[in-house]
Amino acid sequence: MRSKLSQVHKGGGGDDDEEHNSSDSDDSDPSELLEGYGRTLERVESGELAEQGEVTLGSFGSLIKPHAKALNAQLYVKLSVAKDLPVTQDCGVYCLLSLGRQQVRTVTCKGVSGLGRTARWPNEGIFFDVTHEDSNFTVSLWAEYLTQATTAFLGETTIPIAQLMSPTPKPVDKELKLKNKAGGGNASLSCNMTYTTMKTKLVPDDFHYLTVLGRGNFGKVMQVKKKDTGRIYAMKILNKETVIQNDAVQHTIAERNVLRRVHHPFIVSLKFSFQTEDKLYLVLDYLCGGELFTHLSNVDHFSEWRTKFYAAQIILALGHLHELEVIYRDLKPENLMLDLDGYVCLTDFGLVKEGVAWDEKTSTYCGSPEYLAPEIIMGKPYGKAVDWWALGTFIYEMLSGWPPYFDENHKIMNRRILNEQLNFDPKLFSREAMSLLRGLLDRDPDRRLGSGPMGTQDIKKHPFFADIDWEKLYNREIEPPFKPHLRNIFDTKFFSEEFTGESVKESYVESHLSKTCQDAFRGFSWVAPSEMDKYPVAGVAKRRRSRPPLSNSTGELPAGASDREDSSEWSPFSSGGSTPSAAASPLADVRISQGKEKEVSSPTPIVSHLSASLSATRHV
Repeated sequence: MRSKLSQVHKGGGGDDDEEHNSSDSDDSDPSELLEGYGRTLERVESGELAEQGEVTLGSFGSLIKPHAKALNAQLYVKLSVAKDLPVTQDCGVYCLLSLGRQQVRTVTCKGVSGLGRTARWPNEGIFFDVTHEDSNFTVSLWAEYLTQATTAFLGETTIPIAQLMSPTPKPVDKELKLKNKAGGGNASLSCNMTYTTMKTKLVPDDFHYLTVLGRGNFGKVMQVKKKDTGRIYAMKILNKETVIQNDAVQHTIAERNVLRRVHHPFIVSLKFSFQTEDKLYLVLDYLCGGELFTHLSNVDHFSEWRTKFYAAQIILALGHLHELEVIYRDLKPENLMLDLDGYVCLTDFGLVKEGVAWDEKTSTYCGSPEYLAPEIIMGKPYGKAVDWWALGTFIYEMLSGWPPYFDENHKIMNRRILNEQLNFDPKLFSREAMSLLRGLLDRDPDRRLGSGPMGTQDIKKHPFFADIDWEKLYNREIEPPFKPHLRNIFDTKFFSEEFTGESVKESYVESHLSKTCQDAFRGFSWVAPSEMDKYPVAGVAKRRRSRPPLSNSTGELPAGASDREDSSEWSPFSSGGSTPSAAASPLADVRISQGKEKEVSSPTPIVSHLSASLSATRHV
């Protein structure tokens, strides 16, 4: 784990005035609890932050605008029959159903003939959680030829959730027209859909705890299954007392608030947040591909196309945050995770800074040492350009295997960041890559690529990204160069056994926090407002994890080596491999692939489908 430097914000943080959802607290004198709790609570209770116009104890969220399109609902889909399928020989047929980053594969309807061309699912029903109005429900059909061990795409359709919303949970019969890759086709799928608005508040007992995925200073991240829908999520659990002791109340509240506002294909989504008397809970997308750091550690470096593919998604994610006046401040491969389809997702928002306009600056010294911009090291006020410096550092690392100024000694590394010349191995860096990195790693933030009035557009127009179709990338229509090979959605092979081997039992912590301390987390609990209401009817932590050294000083790969994690063929949806007993359930999230991962050397448009995902963020 890399180090993460973190000091209390002079500003930032925020929460709204929503109802506090924890149990009643004791009435002990808060002054008895302040010793060792750091500066945050003292500053809140003394009114210092309020005098600075930043925050008060009861209204952390005055700086945050709620997500206008948030929902708290469920969609139940019961499949019936698919007709006029474009198959010419006997096969099996299955569906992939996606909503947001939730993805479910149905059971395979076997014995579909090339004459009848009809598939039936008499008992197939799936629940989805609906948390955003602008999300889409997608269904695609696939043929499975067992004798050839191959699959074939049959058709797909997408329905905006807004078209399915209803004030009452009334089942609606739908006949969905499926389009082939050319946009035509006669296949159809009959199903029954029920949209239901939920009004209940979530509690820890609403989830099955499956596996520990990560652990940090404030708590842990667990793979969980929501009991009523069967959907898989990542749950980040933080200890309130530890958060206060580490002076991280504002960081924690800011993380929750930014996640609540953001809805982007390459940023993890917050589904729910709630709290008990002693803990905070964030329920997020489940990204089962693991940290990008893990994949980069398995090879000396990435190819230029793979680097470009990941970097382009990061640019879109950071650009979106900057448009929302948010500085990320902690870009590194540990905070970038792969979903089931191989796309990158930005996670861990514990160091974000809100409310920073294009020409405004902040001054908190925080981040991860290898990625600190020179202006942060020198203690100067800084703006969004620090994120572009971190991006340049990470692009350099993906292409060469190491950050450009890395040293185990942080003081030496800081001096190198401030003074050392940027060097390139021409065997690893193309002319366009060197030009891009010189622009991103300019020590003058005013000249740094991306810091001008055009912002992200200046980076997107650089020749290094000439072969990136930004619209197709945003729509997830470019084939990823690497796709995680998993037996099923429960597979945690890309997470450390140090954590996955731990007991999943929730630890009990006896709370000694007073009501004053509890009020610091007022408004943390959040489930999207009910749609029914709209209708008239009722510090420095561990050092960077080590990687095997490069084979020689120039960074060349050993003879016969490849930057691919696995160079054999990958089959996107073919069956095979063992599955847990849960896979037999209609609600089981199972997507099985028989082949292995392969890095693709050039961009290829594909039929878009969303995947299940995870945010195993480690709060360090």
